Amino acid sequence: MIRPEPAEREHWGRQIEFVFACVGFAVGYGNFWRFPYMCFKNGGGAFLIPYISFLLLGGIPLFFMELSIGQILQAGPVKVWRKLSPFFSGIGFAMITVSFMVSVYYNVILAWSIYYLYNSFTSDLPWDGCHHAWNTERCYQLKAGFNMSNYGNTTKVSASKEFFIHNVLEMTDGIEQPGHLNYKLTVCLFVAWVLVYFCIWKGIRTTGKVVYVTATLPYAFLVILFIRAITLPGALDGIMYYITPEWTKLADPTVWIDAASQILYSLAIGFGVLIGFASYNRRTNDIYKDGLVISLINCGTSVFAGFVVFAVVGHMAHIQDTSPAQVASQGPGLVFIVYPATLGQLPAPQFWSVVFFLMLITLGLDSQFGQVEVVAAAIIDQYELQRYREAIVLAVCFVMFALGLTCVTQGGIYVFNLFDSFSAGISLLFLVTFELLVVGWIYGAKKLAEDIEANTGRRVSRWWIMCWKVVTPSMVVGIFLFSIIKYKSVAYEGRTYPSWAEGLGWSIACCSMLCIPITAVRVLMTAEGSFFEVSVATVCFF
Repeated sequence: MIRPEPAEREHWGRQIEFVFACVGFAVGYGNFWRFPYMCFKNGGGAFLIPYISFLLLGGIPLFFMELSIGQILQAGPVKVWRKLSPFFSGIGFAMITVSFMVSVYYNVILAWSIYYLYNSFTSDLPWDGCHHAWNTERCYQLKAGFNMSNYGNTTKVSASKEFFIHNVLEMTDGIEQPGHLNYKLTVCLFVAWVLVYFCIWKGIRTTGKVVYVTATLPYAFLVILFIRAITLPGALDGIMYYITPEWTKLADPTVWIDAASQILYSLAIGFGVLIGFASYNRRTNDIYKDGLVISLINCGTSVFAGFVVFAVVGHMAHIQDTSPAQVASQGPGLVFIVYPATLGQLPAPQFWSVVFFLMLITLGLDSQFGQVEVVAAAIIDQYELQRYREAIVLAVCFVMFALGLTCVTQGGIYVFNLFDSFSAGISLLFLVTFELLVVGWIYGAKKLAEDIEANTGRRVSRWWIMCWKVVTPSMVVGIFLFSIIKYKSVAYEGRTYPSWAEGLGWSIACCSMLCIPITAVRVLMTAEGSFFEVSVATVCFF
């Protein structure tokens, strides 16, 4: 049976703080801009069949597993995996590395949101209209009756896109042209890091109180936006386009792979944050109930966000006299180009812009500080530096801020896209595969189920054991292999990256993946006995 840390660990003030923290971390930008696009791309309402299937087969079992080992062991990800399997203790370091890499660029999105929020208070919204200094002769103003087909093959660009490209990003033509620092985004990035620091500087004493705001406000804003969106002309067309099933799509294996991938990324499996948050629970807490509730809230949020997004997409299509398929987008293009353009056409656009970008800030803030918290906590726990917590958190934030400056140069969007493509893609699937190997077969899924029952008093059914041993690993390995086979060279807005940049991207991915074999070799080299004896013992252990 795995044993918790002997020292008393800090606990959440109330159990609801843990639930809010996990919901806030897991519910992020991916729920708002990735899921709706995946749904419309992969058969609308029909996509919910593979999505819910993989939620039950992979998402919830993995979520429950990570929360359980964190709560029972009362330790962060590094110590957890060292206890479960010293040979594979590199899984913990890999988790910390993934969270570190993602934190570097994730806060840049927060910086963009802060800049848009600042501009939302101006009487003349800068993304609305073609009369600004950064607009070109190709700019067009979004207005009722506008139809792109009237312009033939000319390359017209919306005012909101020109604002994002020329004013916000000051974008160059490629990653090989970094340009100078974008000073306004640098200031916004600094403000974003100040917010993150003061959310976690005192540990869960402050984090537990902050999540009351950051985990609940996005839902209030989403409801407000939904009520407004469904009253817009064309909103119903967008919603129907979102939910109307295309059953033939289910015959395409890519749809099932997309559903499985979305579940893993949406629930934020493999970052170590869930393990860290659960470690602040009392060991007797009913983690099964919490895990189930948080998983369902997360996925329900994705579905609800889709209604908000496609109501607006339908309205924009109505204005342009086109179909929702021509307007639908994903990623930054949705929230920083499509949405601002639509908000600019509403009565009192400043009010709706403030509501929207406040939602984005609160949506991203708790996801960001969860990742930073797990990195800082790993350093503090590893070297027992609890008395220097504030200084350690400050140092971690400063390092990440300094690295994030590469994403706010004039060519920073290409660096951002590189981090986004490689820091938590194939490497995360690789990491989760080893998670399941250790829990399911090395430590033993049955033993983990017994530990959960011994601590919480709740019996774990054989279904979860079967998922941890066979069903979920098969799903994750399948996605991993499919991702490698279907790999495409990274590009942004049709601009392909040079080979050296692609190599840099793979280096980012390998930083986390190599933690596992390097640590395994180190364990073999430092273990008592000859290298041959240790190697034979390890093989026999497997």
